[in-house]
Amino acid sequence: MTKKLITLSKYFLLNLILFLVIISSIITLDHEQKNNIANATISLIRENFLVTDFRTVARDIEKVKSDNFSKISIYDKNNNLIINSSEIENLINVKINKSIWSDREAKHLKGKVTFFVGCDHLFVIAFKILFGTFFITAPVFVLANNFLSKRQLQLIEVERNKILTKITMQMSHDIRSPIAALQHLAEKVNEFTADDILLLKSSLERIDKIANIHLNESKGTFFQNVVENNLSILIVELVNEKKVEFPNVNFELSLQYSSIFCDSSDFKRILSNLVNNSVEAIKNPHPIVKISIIKLENRIVIKIEDNGQGIDKNILTKLGNISITTKRQGNGLGLKHAIETLAEWNSNLKITSTGREGTTIEISFPEIEKSFVLIDDDELTRTTWKMKADKTGIDLKTFNSIETFNLNRNLISKDTWIYIDSELGNGVKGELIAESLFQEGYINISLATGYSSDTFSELKFLKSVISKKAPF
Repeated sequence: MTKKLITLSKYFLLNLILFLVIISSIITLDHEQKNNIANATISLIRENFLVTDFRTVARDIEKVKSDNFSKISIYDKNNNLIINSSEIENLINVKINKSIWSDREAKHLKGKVTFFVGCDHLFVIAFKILFGTFFITAPVFVLANNFLSKRQLQLIEVERNKILTKITMQMSHDIRSPIAALQHLAEKVNEFTADDILLLKSSLERIDKIANIHLNESKGTFFQNVVENNLSILIVELVNEKKVEFPNVNFELSLQYSSIFCDSSDFKRILSNLVNNSVEAIKNPHPIVKISIIKLENRIVIKIEDNGQGIDKNILTKLGNISITTKRQGNGLGLKHAIETLAEWNSNLKITSTGREGTTIEISFPEIEKSFVLIDDDELTRTTWKMKADKTGIDLKTFNSIETFNLNRNLISKDTWIYIDSELGNGVKGELIAESLFQEGYINISLATGYSSDTFSELKFLKSVISKKAPF
């Protein structure tokens, strides 16, 4: 019903515009014609007017008026009315003003003439034309509207299929590692060790997270859970899967404690794809993949090195585009996803190749400056966070309301990680406070709440939505 009303509104608007075009065109043409008649009338009455033969002048303008004007008024040079013809009633009149000069150089004014042009009949003509065109515009509009509606549905369907295809390709790309781990465990189900159970649990959790991510992406409700993560733990968990998936590859780790802000599931997807790329590029009978963590000034760098045959320079400059890949059956999705996601975390990826000596990939993250703020009206939550912060040496400031936060705002930089409870008491909503702070320039704002992250999926200014548990 609503769509029909919108369609009818569009049609009536179209006809209104058409009517305005028609009436303006008719008025313009009629005015030009009447202006020429007015000039001819001035030439006709000029001689008699100059000799003050106003009776003849009045007779002449009556003849002119009857077929062309609704009224003609003549004034002397001092604007005194001399002749006023009979009037034909019109709702709408347009004036044409002319002057009577005693000389050809138009220096000596003798009188003025005002011609009143009635426009009522022009509107009648315009309506008749509009009514005539209705029989053409109505079917044309219906056909055009139907065509555009179908075309729009087709475009939506094409776009939907593109998204579904991308999600399907990405899921099949991401899920290979945990599936390989499960297949390995299935073969030794009667010989499970404690490490095998941990690997089983980790693989199942990864599959569940990958499925949820792609399900939410298909619904348009995907929300990254960007929190502080122990980088070494994430790498070890992922490499344990890779050792099962690629048992002939020697993985060498050189790790040190480092923490970064990221979505743990997305980070593992990225690292998994990069490791897969390295392994599949190695033709050496003794494949080696080295993963190390290096701390530089204000940056934490993950270095992934392999002893493969390197990447051609022409391909190297194009990597990151879909369909550009170094693999025979690849699609380029993994690297494209990695670059886009890392950019959202203020991080970057760099690939260097040394010919046949292998490829090196560096992922650079900003080093975490341990400065946090919690705004929560619950004293127990504030105390719990404060105890954990003191234990780990993290700078944390807690406030029970936005008012107390504002009193100390001069101590809080715009890049501080701020966590806000959704319910701050007295009807105050944390998400509204978060939006206000974001508009003021605070860039790292998250909600710490008991509600599901799906509830806040439309709030794009949030870094993440976490539970009440401290993120460090």
